Amino acid sequence: MPYLRSNDLQIGDLLRMERISETEYAVFVETTGGAQPRRRGGAGYRLNQRDRNAIELFSMNIAADYYTADGYTVEDTSATESYDLRVYRDSGVPFTVEVKGTTGDGSVVELTAGEVKHNRENHPNTVLFVVHGVRLTHNGPGGPVCSGGTVDFTEQWSPANEDLRASRYRYQTGF
Repeated sequence: MPYLRSNDLQIGDLLRMERISETEYAVFVETTGGAQPRRRGGAGYRLNQRDRNAIELFSMNIAADYYTADGYTVEDTSATESYDLRVYRDSGVPFTVEVKGTTGDGSVVELTAGEVKHNRENHPNTVLFVVHGVRLTHNGPGGPVCSGGTVDFTEQWSPANEDLRASRYRYQTGF
């Protein structure tokens, strides 16, 4: 199972990919000295749904931009499938990408049963794409704003049983 670790995706990369404006970049450098977010453990459980949605969309845009820049065609399937992106070239076999975004260090991400099932049925044509260390701010009424982050991904991703931990159970009460 090959693991490919990309170079860290830095805030300047987002500027070049036109994911942030030059003004946002200047404010980032001025307020942080250009420092990337500190890495923290966990999967971002303390965030509300609006924040989690913002991080997920931010991360999906980074993933889509990454593959598009590499010459792939990218389809957003997150609304209809148990994975986020279908990626392919005209002459190649498509693969699916599960995107995860987190303010934490990326060492733990949440997977649904559907995501694990899809992965097992479609391996080796699967990728786990994690954007971690995402910085989340709330600048006025416009909602949460995401910036920063580091990208790591695993091609031909297949989660081993020993790496999966049940975090929820469905219990039938019999009422």
